[in-house]
Amino acid sequence: MTDLQYRLNPKIVFREEEGESLLFDPDTGRVKILNETGTLIYELLTQKLSREKIVDSITSEYDNMNRQDLEQDLDEFAAQMEQSGILTVIT
Repeated sequence: MTDLQYRLNPKIVFREEEGESLLFDPDTGRVKILNETGTLIYELLTQKLSREKIVDSITSEYDNMNRQDLEQDLDEFAAQMEQSGILTVIT
């Protein structure tokens, strides 16, 4: 698979509150709640990192993280975020 890039919707508002993170889309009024891993991925996305760099960053931070599982989880997360209008996957 080629190394994917991601473009975040600039209208999305990110907010951390009481141990969880929220993404708010002012155009639709929808809120997406992120767990700890989702928050980490979102923060890496704000740095405009590619799929490969995000996976590298997370696997270097967590020794017990299986790379293939993480790649699959990241792809699922990105697909959900794209469907919600939060980001665009660029091939």
